[in-house]
Amino acid sequence: MEFKRLSEAVEQLKEAIANFPVGATTLDDYKPTDEKIVDVRQSLTALNARKLTLHAIIDSGISSNEPQGDLIKSFQKLNESSTNYLINSKTLKLCYQSRAIQDIVYKGAGTPEIQEKVKACLNKLFMVNDKMTAKNEKRKELVKKQYQLKKEFHHAIYDHQEVLQEKEARKNQHLQETNPDIVQLKEKINRSIAKIYTMKKLITNLIAAMSEHLQDNEELIDMLSKHKEVINLETIIELTQKQNSGNG
Repeated sequence: MEFKRLSEAVEQLKEAIANFPVGATTLDDYKPTDEKIVDVRQSLTALNARKLTLHAIIDSGISSNEPQGDLIKSFQKLNESSTNYLINSKTLKLCYQSRAIQDIVYKGAGTPEIQEKVKACLNKLFMVNDKMTAKNEKRKELVKKQYQLKKEFHHAIYDHQEVLQEKEARKNQHLQETNPDIVQLKEKINRSIAKIYTMKKLITNLIAAMSEHLQDNEELIDMLSKHKEVINLETIIELTQKQNSGNG
């Protein structure tokens, strides 16, 4: 049970290190992108409200005395009113522009030169829109194909694992019938390998969390290099054979 908890903790540590933003040095850098966008929008809203307030004070020539009542509610109301004003003004501007284009295209407003330029711009806009639509449809097809390939890949891996497990089960059954001592020894070795592999992952993840110290500590780099290989029964047998041949 304790070994299982340790393995789960190592996987959580690995995921946290992998998802940590590159170059993050403060807690604000670790914020998700959507939260950063919300913070920027709130800051811009406050700045726009302050700008409009200063313009109003300058134009009217009044002083900036502290208002009466709840100051926080007054600022919130001012921010909301300023935001609505900016949105409405931009919306109204776009409506005027759209109406002007409709008058030029459908009602013949403006000079022939302006009509020709507007129609040329609209043709280019429609062509770009058609290209973007085609690219978007192609992207959807590629994403769908990628998902299908990933699904087939996972099924193939699962089937391959089942085949390997069946082979291993038949092999263990044969060994159990012919030489049960080897089966027990193999199970003991596999348990030891699982513990070693968990410790290797823990070491590499902890070193990865100290990435800013790697340049000044060659020992950490050497340790990463030593623990990068996967340990299994075959590698242990190979190492044992090399050691025996070296001693011979």
